[in-house]
Amino acid sequence: MIQRNLIYDDSMRGKECRVNIRLTGTGVVLDVSQISGDASVCRATKAAVLKVPAFPMSDDPDVNKKLRDINLTFAPAK
Repeated sequence: MIQRNLIYDDSMRGKECRVNIRLTGTGVVLDVSQISGDASVCRATKAAVLKVPAFPMSDDPDVNKKLRDINLTFAPAK
């Protein structure tokens, strides 16, 4: 879902970004923040995450709780 929303630039090749994504129990993004990585990739990643209307969430309460706070390393694949 993030990949589909990413606006890719050739200058991003070989770079990555680590972000923290906080979600509601229904998968709506509350916050996305940069942990580390290339500034341009992180800007594009944050923008792509915020374009996702809602991420799919588990019906299992324990899994759902864990999915609400995710650290993700994103490397554009083009």
